[in-house]
Amino acid sequence: MNRVETKLFVGLEITPKLQENLDACKKAMELYFRLDNPDYLLVRRVGDKDCIGRIVSLPFPCQDLDNVQRNVLSLIKLIAPSFRLGPDSVQLFAYQEFQSDTRI
Repeated sequence: MNRVETKLFVGLEITPKLQENLDACKKAMELYFRLDNPDYLLVRRVGDKDCIGRIVSLPFPCQDLDNVQRNVLSLIKLIAPSFRLGPDSVQLFAYQEFQSDTRI
């Protein structure tokens, strides 16, 4: 049986310009978003948008959101240094993750 778990996704929409920058990133920087490692950035479909960012589980302390936002911004700047980030680039999304129950 499948379960749906709602989490928060702190990140930004992958626009064509951002996608261009992600595609052109240095090989050494790919580990920060291509390996599906939750310690770095994840690419996920959120609603009808492809987004890049971090997933945080609920409940999550509000005081820590600023740290997650700064982390997302710093990793994007590292991966795509020529991509221009605005002050409102990073947003908060509701993200639903599907999990299957594995019972023997």
